[in-house]
Amino acid sequence: VDVELRLADSSGQELAWSVGVAGRAAASARAEVDAKTITSVHVSGASEATAELHLALTAESAETLAACERVGSELVALDAAAADPREIATRLESLVDVLLDVPGGSDSHAVCERLVELGHLAQRIGAPAVAEPVWRAVLQLRERTLPDEHADLLRTRNDLAAALFDLGQLQQAADIQERVLEARERVLPEGHADLFGARLNLALTLKVQGRLDEARQLLERSLELADGALPDGHIYVQYMRANLAGVLNDSGDLEGATELYREVHDVFERTLAPDAPDLVMAR
Repeated sequence: VDVELRLADSSGQELAWSVGVAGRAAASARAEVDAKTITSVHVSGASEATAELHLALTAESAETLAACERVGSELVALDAAAADPREIATRLESLVDVLLDVPGGSDSHAVCERLVELGHLAQRIGAPAVAEPVWRAVLQLRERTLPDEHADLLRTRNDLAAALFDLGQLQQAADIQERVLEARERVLPEGHADLFGARLNLALTLKVQGRLDEARQLLERSLELADGALPDGHIYVQYMRANLAGVLNDSGDLEGATELYREVHDVFERTLAPDAPDLVMAR
């Protein structure tokens, strides 16, 4: 649930506030704004009449908002730039410092959203050493303001696990991915694509760790559950088959691996453009 508030103080000056929603009512949080007048409230993602909102309100100063706007503009420019990824990564590190040095930055919703954008850009350019501390900062804020099974919190944990995987910190990545999978299994219906994504992520980490039996069992179970829940051509089904083929290959079952690789190749041949990266890799 996203909540946007505009508050006016006793002099009539309008203040912007960030809001974290934890899915349950908390009257004590409202005491912070009793002396102010709410001029508008917008709730998206849930019925205003039924949603129980835990509002963690932190005033966003003009300095904070201005810093976030500057960083946002620079992120757009960096994303469009054709510069060396190492130069972009260096600049991203300095932008992280800019955001976290803003007064109240570690509690700011606006800063958090900019950090998310920055983390995604760091991932896209292959800079996990930059992304990892960014996701930890985002996670720290979201763990304080969101329930443990909230989709945004789970996505942040998944992003942190991806950065740790790329850094070779495989056990830490696996521990986080197991936690994400357990949470998604509790809150999502069987057959939901995000469940298969979580299983696929964990299986890949287990495979790279050399935990081949565990990876095989997870992938085989996932493919069984996907049968009828996802279309045969779904990208997650193909990724699960390809990763299971890799596990079989590493386990010495070359015949089984070849059969699965051929299935993936045939599906990609029917569904993807000739120069699609997944098809090129399958060949």
